Amino acid sequence: MRYSNHTMNKPEYLAYSEHPILKATQSICDGANMVKISQLHLQNLAAEILQSNIAPQTNDQGHWLTAAPLEVNQFLAASSLEQKLLFITVFHSAGFCYWGEPRWQISYQGKKYNGAMAWLICLSREKRLLSPEFLSRLSKKNWQTITRGQDDMLIPLFLERLTVLQRLGDDLQNGLYSPLALCTTGGEALDLAFFIGKTFPGFNDRTKHKNLTIPFLKKAQLLVADYHYLCSTSTESTPPISGLDKLTAFADYKIPQFLRHKNVLAYAPDLSRLIDNQSELKAGRAEEVEIRSATIMAVERLKELLRISGLQLDASQLDNRLWLAAQNSKDKMLPYHRCRSVFY
Repeated sequence: MRYSNHTMNKPEYLAYSEHPILKATQSICDGANMVKISQLHLQNLAAEILQSNIAPQTNDQGHWLTAAPLEVNQFLAASSLEQKLLFITVFHSAGFCYWGEPRWQISYQGKKYNGAMAWLICLSREKRLLSPEFLSRLSKKNWQTITRGQDDMLIPLFLERLTVLQRLGDDLQNGLYSPLALCTTGGEALDLAFFIGKTFPGFNDRTKHKNLTIPFLKKAQLLVADYHYLCSTSTESTPPISGLDKLTAFADYKIPQFLRHKNVLAYAPDLSRLIDNQSELKAGRAEEVEIRSATIMAVERLKELLRISGLQLDASQLDNRLWLAAQNSKDKMLPYHRCRSVFY
C-alpha cells in the first residue's frame, strides 16, 4: 500500500540527470511506497538550522572528528599527513554496523564509549594497525585483544572487519594504492569516491533494486570528505580535492533517524512498526533502499533551501553537522533502522 504524506516534488533548479548517485536515488524516491520526504518539515528544519546555527559554517567546528575523544585528536595532531590519511582509511575500512544488544563498548578515562567512537579509541591506541604488514597478518587473537569490549565482548561483525583489514593490508603492501598519493593528485571528489568504491576492500556499496543499480557509496564518499578535511587542516601543502559539492549525504543509520525525528522522513505504518520494534531490515530490500535514498535526497533538498537563504554548505558538510546534532540531541529519538551491512 502506498503511503500518503505531504511530500516534496523535485524543484526545477535541481538537475540530477548527470549525477549517478542522485539520478538513482531520485528515481527510487519517485516510486517509493514506504518512505516520503515532507516538504513542510524540511522547510521547518531549514529554518531551525538558520535560527539556531545547527550547521556552523567553519570547517573546524562542523566536522564529525571534532566530537572524537581527546586521545584520538591528540594522536591525529601529532601525526604526519600520511599517518592521518592511513588512520582514517583503516578506520572507515572497518567502520560499520556497530549495533547489537548488549552494546559493544569500551571504557576510556572513566567514560563508556560505543560504536564509532569506541573503534576510534581502539585504533588510536594500537599504532601497529597503521602498518600494512601488521594489517595483512592481523590474527584473530590480536584483533580480539585490540577491540576487546567490556565483559570481553567481541566487536560486532568481528570476522568481517578482520577480513577487510587483512585485505587492506595486502593491497597497501602490494602498492595497489596509497592514501597519500590519492590525496595529492588534485583530483575530483566524486571520481575519487567511485575509484575507492571499486578498489578498496569493503567499499563497493552498490545496491540493485528494480533493475536499477544505486551506488550509495557511503563509506567511499565519507572517506573522500575526510581526506579533504585532514588535508585542508594540515600544515603540509597538498593540492585540494576539487568538486566536494558533488558528494552526497552519507546514507547510514544516524542521519535518517535524525531526519525522522524532525518529521522530514515519514515512514509507512508497517515500516514504522518494524523499526520501532528494532526488527532487522535486510540489506537491499525495498524498505532499506528507500530509507537510504530518501536520506540522500532530503539532505540534497535541505542544502538547496539553505543555499537560497544564504547559507552555503555542500551535502557532506551538512551531513557532518546533522550527525553532530543527532549525537548531541537532548531529545529522545525513535530507534534507527537496523541492517547488517559492511557498508554503513
